[in-house]
Amino acid sequence: MVNTRSQTKMADNADLLALLAEMKKSMEKGQEEMKKGLEEMKKGQNSLHPTKATKKLIAAVDSLLIYYLYKYFVRAALKNHFSYRI
Repeated sequence: MVNTRSQTKMADNADLLALLAEMKKSMEKGQEEMKKGLEEMKKGQNSLHPTKATKKLIAAVDSLLIYYLYKYFVRAALKNHFSYRI
């Protein structure tokens, strides 16, 4: 059987449509994977941010550190100040 031009063109178009459909599925799959990857990255970033309790703890430790450093240096300064005799 001899194919006419229009039959050959229709067969080529069908092949192209099948290829386009395959490409579309592949692109959609890639987009879904990218969305999942972005969600995982966001979850990872959120876990890096300190919670309110952690921030309060850090503030308390900072306050204690400043207090003890101040206390140490004041004592050292007073000790040196009163240790000089004329």
